[in-house]
Amino acid sequence: MDRLDLPESIQQFHIGGFAVLPRWIKQRRRRMLTPGEADHGQDLIDVIQQTQSLTERINRTFSASRAW
Repeated sequence: MDRLDLPESIQQFHIGGFAVLPRWIKQRRRRMLTPGEADHGQDLIDVIQQTQSLTERINRTFSASRAW
């Protein structure tokens, strides 16, 4: 994963105990990606970014509501 120009938080995003992106890449190691796989990989990165953004927003909202 050293060659990816992505923030560490995206590269190490975990679901169910697994780092999503490294696992996805590992399953496709040593071969060329098809155009569909490349698109899927980009979609995966986009979903991780959106998930992190929503999680931060939820956490801020929750923290603000408990500030009373």
